Amino acid sequence: MDSVPLNAYSTKYHSHSQQEEFFYILAGCGLLRLNETEQEISAGDFLAKPAGQGIAHTFFNSGKEPLVILDFGTVEAEDACYYPEERMFMQKSNGEVRVFHEGSLTENWTTEPNA
Repeated sequence: MDSVPLNAYSTKYHSHSQQEEFFYILAGCGLLRLNETEQEISAGDFLAKPAGQGIAHTFFNSGKEPLVILDFGTVEAEDACYYPEERMFMQKSNGEVRVFHEGSLTENWTTEPNA
């Protein structure tokens, strides 16, 4: 469960490659930012977000009380989060977490063994 203070975000705006998430608004109201659109949310609203669809999301508490969100979802051993505003990736693989900037990606590497 997350309690988002007044005038604050629940998380940085991001998407997941493997993790499915579900959100139920228990108390308060605010804005859901979902793929560059904003939608008002309030107690009783439910949202399911599938993995691997490039659906970036965050909640913002624009109300007058804490925004309380029951969030649950799958826990994947392998996942990549993308933070489009900062062009950052967070990769979870083989028990390790790696963070890197989109601009540092290698472009000429290949899996071809005879290249």
